[in-house]
Amino acid sequence: MEAEENKSRDLFLLQEYQERMDAIYQQVTIIEELLGEYRRVKSALEEISKAKKGEELLVPIGGNIFIHASLNDTSNVMAGVGGGVVTEKSINKAMTFVDKKIEELLKEEENLVKTSQEIRGKVEDISARLREAERKD
Repeated sequence: MEAEENKSRDLFLLQEYQERMDAIYQQVTIIEELLGEYRRVKSALEEISKAKKGEELLVPIGGNIFIHASLNDTSNVMAGVGGGVVTEKSINKAMTFVDKKIEELLKEEENLVKTSQEIRGKVEDISARLREAERKD
C-alpha cells in the first residue's frame, strides 16, 4: 500500500514539476523577446548618437514598416516613464537605463535556468525511483 502511495505522490510531483518547467520556459521566452527589444533600442541609440543634426534616418514604426525622419536633436530622446508620461533623457542616460534593463533581464534568465536545472534534477530522481519501483513490481 505504501508503495502505491509513493508512486502516486511521485507521479503528482512529476506533473507539478512539468508545469513549473513550462512556466519557466514561457518566462525565458518573454525575457529573450525583451532582451532583443532592448538590444535593438541600444543599437538605435548608438546610431542616433553618431548622427548629425538634420540627418535623415529610416525609423521603424512596427510590422517591418519604416518612415523617413530627420533628427532635430541627436543628444536627447523621449522616454516613457509609465502612465502615459514621457520625459526627455540624454542619450547617455537612456543607454545606461537600457544597459541596466539588459543586465537585470540576463540575471533573471540566469536564475530561471538555474531553477530549471534544479527541477530537472528532481525529475530525474523521481523518474529513477519510478523505474526502480516498476522493476520491483
